[in-house]
Amino acid sequence: MPQQQVLSAQDPLSIQIRDEFFPGSDIIEVPRFGDGPSGQCYTNARALAEKCNGRPLLGWMLTSLTGHFGEALHHAVIELPTGEILDVTAPAFEGADYSSAAFIADRQQKLGKIDPCVPSKFIQLDNERATEEYIALTVDRMRLSGRMNEIFIEHFEINDRYPFPPSFSVDPRHPALSQIRSLQEQINRLQHRRSQYFRRFMLGNFERLPS
Repeated sequence: MPQQQVLSAQDPLSIQIRDEFFPGSDIIEVPRFGDGPSGQCYTNARALAEKCNGRPLLGWMLTSLTGHFGEALHHAVIELPTGEILDVTAPAFEGADYSSAAFIADRQQKLGKIDPCVPSKFIQLDNERATEEYIALTVDRMRLSGRMNEIFIEHFEINDRYPFPPSFSVDPRHPALSQIRSLQEQINRLQHRRSQYFRRFMLGNFERLPS
């Protein structure tokens, strides 16, 4: 059955993704070191970088669902004072087992207190409408999450040091809450449909879901 996996730096698809979205950038092979909670790469990178006097390094992990799409997934690793770069987060994909992954660093972007919501970049490799919709759902989910965070930051005071999802002092009567609730409902609907697709993909089913 299809499984989404990380790519190696030498994989032709890694080079294709680099040339499409990050021309001139280096693709490096980043070793996995430790298993911080999956899906929490920003928090993991902040915490471990602080412990070892390193710094979080943002960029893109290169992955693929073989034959269907290549994905540049926004990701955080750590850079040690020696210059060594390590991935400190457990695999995001069920069944994935790898000791290193292809990574393209973005040294212009810094990690702040709020986790960034940066949509993945995709190359579709098949002609399936299901794949096309899955990609759109994935991008829109992150775009709407970013918009929701922007509203939080604009209107509310951040309480936590490294909040994700953000925790704020909220006046229940604040007019911005209606925008936030509307966005959260949209995100929930997108995520539900996206999850349905992903489960089907893992079973080899690439038929489009009913509208």
